[in-house]
Amino acid sequence: MQLSRTAFQRFSVLPVLVFLFVVSSERLFADAGDWKTFTNTDQIRRFALSGDAIWSATNGGLLRFNRQERDFTVFTNTEGLAGNDLVAVTADDHARVWVATVQGMLNVHDPETDEFYVKNDYRNLVIHDLLARGDSIFVSLNIGVSLYDVSKSQNHTYWETKETWHVGETFRTAIIGRDIWLAGPQGVKRNSLDFPNLKDPSKWVTYTVRDGLPDNHCYFVKQVGSDILAGTANGLAYFDGSRWYPMAYSGLDILDADCDSEGTLYLATSEGVFARVAPDTWQRRGPYLADVVQVAVDETDQLWTAQANLCLARYDRESDSWESFRSNGPISNNISALAVDRDGNLWVASPNPGGGVSRFDGTQWTTFARRFHDPSAPRHADDFRALAVDSLNRIWAASWGGGVTVIDPHSDPVVYRAIDSSDNRLSGIYNDLSYVVTTGLNADRWGNMWILNPEAANRNVLAVVSPENQWQYFSTSDGISSFVITALTIDTADRKWIGTSDRGVRLLDDGGTVFNKSDDDLSQGLTKDDGLLSMTIRALAVDTDGVVWIGTPEGLNYWFGGQVGVRYSVINDDITALMVDTQNNKWIGTSGGFSRLAADSYSWEHFSTSHSPLVSDQISCFAMNHRTGELYIGTPNGLSRLETTFARPEQSLDRVSGYPNPFVLAGANPRFTIDRLAAQSSVRIYTPEGVLVRTIPESQVLGSQAVWDGRNDSREFVASGVYLYLITAAGGQSALGKVAVIRP
Repeated sequence: MQLSRTAFQRFSVLPVLVFLFVVSSERLFADAGDWKTFTNTDQIRRFALSGDAIWSATNGGLLRFNRQERDFTVFTNTEGLAGNDLVAVTADDHARVWVATVQGMLNVHDPETDEFYVKNDYRNLVIHDLLARGDSIFVSLNIGVSLYDVSKSQNHTYWETKETWHVGETFRTAIIGRDIWLAGPQGVKRNSLDFPNLKDPSKWVTYTVRDGLPDNHCYFVKQVGSDILAGTANGLAYFDGSRWYPMAYSGLDILDADCDSEGTLYLATSEGVFARVAPDTWQRRGPYLADVVQVAVDETDQLWTAQANLCLARYDRESDSWESFRSNGPISNNISALAVDRDGNLWVASPNPGGGVSRFDGTQWTTFARRFHDPSAPRHADDFRALAVDSLNRIWAASWGGGVTVIDPHSDPVVYRAIDSSDNRLSGIYNDLSYVVTTGLNADRWGNMWILNPEAANRNVLAVVSPENQWQYFSTSDGISSFVITALTIDTADRKWIGTSDRGVRLLDDGGTVFNKSDDDLSQGLTKDDGLLSMTIRALAVDTDGVVWIGTPEGLNYWFGGQVGVRYSVINDDITALMVDTQNNKWIGTSGGFSRLAADSYSWEHFSTSHSPLVSDQISCFAMNHRTGELYIGTPNGLSRLETTFARPEQSLDRVSGYPNPFVLAGANPRFTIDRLAAQSSVRIYTPEGVLVRTIPESQVLGSQAVWDGRNDSREFVASGVYLYLITAAGGQSALGKVAVIRP
């Protein structure tokens, strides 16, 4: 049923709203503010020792761990990497660090410039490992092994693939003397680097179970001390010069080996780290560790390892335990929901069982999970799919199976309140009444929290609770057209637009009496007969003009004044997320990037990984810090932050502040931020004598902030001293501040 114009009359809107839907102004991948990527880096694939640093290839970028300072630096695509999902790492004799992405891209970190060079020689091939030897990098590939020549070390533009040997999938490469050894799924291969034709697979010696290997699936071959060892899917083997012999741990995956200066051999296995303390005696080091991917002994005989989800760990001999080191980041790279609280903190939800919610205060990440409060809580209680902030600045997190958790982070200790089937507030699914699925949360202007409870066994698929804990429910019997509701938005007349997975949109008009159902109207809705592109609704949003935006897998619809239309020119028709900011920009997430439709409903900007530092084209959700204009974009591969000019301006200049003060002109990008600006602000920097040094026009003010880089209008750094900054804004407002500049 098409929504009528009369149903819209209680809106207070402009008499005429004109949409220029046929011709639009588009800017593909337009210039924007700074980008920053945030990722979880717990999943280490390989690591390499180089000087005081341990470099790790992770699922979320490259980690540099300073062993002296015990701190991490994270490098992602916004620092120059070709991708964040890394599979291999090695360090060469020039202290350069080489890493490989899952797409087969090589990235080289130059320690002198702290920059990355990207090499695409192996793009779309699978890189399993990297090994630096002299002026060569041996690249283990799904097709064999390749020799990458870096002999012209002073000019990276001349580095090149010298030759590739197509000898079968290779997991690891070892150089022992003048021989090259390969480990892979078909056993171990060997040849001499002096052999003139390494491209001929028949000229390689191959060792399999017929030659004594415990298993043909070999993870590595390497020289450890004086022994040549192979780690297989069925234990460790050693080579006596002609054939292989089982050595230890039959039945275990042996993934790596190393030894210390005293000759003690250490193994990384699927069940922990083991040390050979006598010729036939092995002992576990520390407690049980699952899925250890690597062991390495540094120059001080410290033993290091990496576990699949434990980041780095160092063995403490005195306590026979592992000291773990984890970089600070979100709980997961798979992001399902975002929210910004009233203090400007970002909250990030993960849809992983046993996950939780992460809070980012601009510097540190902190994880909150229901299991921290109640260890008996099922893992799916922390599998969160939606977030909302209530009037008390508490965080509501909707989970897939565990109902809703309300987190009060301001209490000490943190208070967790569970809303699920235990108190009959929400209903579980038919075949498990304790399994409460909640997929959406929305706070209305009265402080009520609306909760989507799809597939509820009692048919109450939509619930609302007041700040006084009064509850009301809406069911399929009341007129909600589907058991699976997917989205909800509230318009300026307090009507609730309900999206479903298979029945289009349903409208709930509660007459302004949320907790009195006698005057409710659920008779109206939108279907394909009314112009919807699809009956599957992914997202809903209402802009400040009263237009309802409807995201579907087939494109973007809008509703206004009783009519349904289609909005073309989105970067991709598979709509996954919608958000409207305080400046009435429409942010449209898709499976192919995201678009911004400006407040004029005419101008477009489009963003994708092809032309921006966006972390992934698959957009899950948006959130904006309306005070700063920072846009957060959630994806299955991490979090992107984009600085925009769309912050909510201050009402006046009464609270203007500038920081840091003193302002030290050090580092590659010094920044002095002038914050809390009003609308139409501009800034001028003066010397105390009144000489104009720098003008920052309104067009360069980023949201409610202006940034001065310490340079004058001639782009030269200013001298040390005290400077005045004068802000002028709309209506003749002005404010004056001072900053001490120090030029080292």
